Amino acid sequence: MKIIAYGVILLSLALVGTASAYLINCDCKTELPVGEPLVITGTSNLPPGASFQMIFYKSKPSVRQIDQKTFTIQAGGIWSVTFETTNLLAGEYNLQIIDNPKYPLGSASDATVSKPKTIRIIDRSTELTISSPQVQNFDGILDITGKGSLLGNRGVQISVTAPSGSIIFGPTYIETDSTGAFSQQITITESGTYRVRFADANGYITTYDFTIRGSTGPTAAPTSEPSGPVVTASTPASRAAPAYFAVDTRSGPVIITTSVGIDWIMEVSDEDGAVQKVNAQGNVNPEQVQITARGGMVYVKMYPVMFTEEGTATLSVRNADSVTVSAAAASYFGDIATTPTQESPLPLVLVILAAGIAAICRRQP
Repeated sequence: MKIIAYGVILLSLALVGTASAYLINCDCKTELPVGEPLVITGTSNLPPGASFQMIFYKSKPSVRQIDQKTFTIQAGGIWSVTFETTNLLAGEYNLQIIDNPKYPLGSASDATVSKPKTIRIIDRSTELTISSPQVQNFDGILDITGKGSLLGNRGVQISVTAPSGSIIFGPTYIETDSTGAFSQQITITESGTYRVRFADANGYITTYDFTIRGSTGPTAAPTSEPSGPVVTASTPASRAAPAYFAVDTRSGPVIITTSVGIDWIMEVSDEDGAVQKVNAQGNVNPEQVQITARGGMVYVKMYPVMFTEEGTATLSVRNADSVTVSAAAASYFGDIATTPTQESPLPLVLVILAAGIAAICRRQP
């Protein structure tokens, strides 16, 4: 009889202990890429207003605390807390709620001292390569060009945040070709740092910052009409292998013009290293840039808008001594050239003169 009584007492104590323990659970991704915020939400039977500390720490190869935050239980037992993962190394991390003596947590609770929650941080930034310059001169356009090694032709989602903090584009999926290459030009109205976030169907990939420098207003074009000879040069070009030219200018206004038939993008690096980029005429009219030169070297990059297009890029320059196809010019755009160096054709005036002499010679008896 005494044995039964003792058993009842022990069972009662166990039930009381169980009833007095609180339960709390955590819901969050157990794997996420570097840079994506770690958002933890949960439910509990805790009273509203109860507060706990949560620690976010690196668990391997050695323990190192990353951050610690307080969360407070809301009506209905719900709660949430967020940790940033920017610049973290890939690897295993843990979440742990620090014990609060006022509210003892039961063994079935998540992320406790005895049962930390494991989070795996992965680095997806290596999947994406950006080929457009991350420092660009202001011309009203932000050029976002790159390639995703795992994207294929499934597209990539981008969103663009302006220096003011407002989102000016997206989140929107843009086209990628079969190799994962993409290009998007975003209209902008100010200089500063633009933050571009990339994602795909599997979630966040990475974020790139682009710095736009220089004037936020239109650059006044020279008013005087250029004089001097017209010189030209031609070479094959594609999106993967742009054409690069070196122009030996004369002093004064200089007009640089593309050929037609393909929708060309033209970038011009002037004598001070400032880069202008134009793409407004489609494939019917030529793209054109007019600058005022001091008689020094100017460099030009020319390539199709479409990744699927390729053809002969012909550059014509008025008021220059020569224009040559130059692989070395690629460095002025932060590129590694694939274009073979070629000699520039003779100035147009000499070509016409030579043709005239040849015609006279043919008429001689």
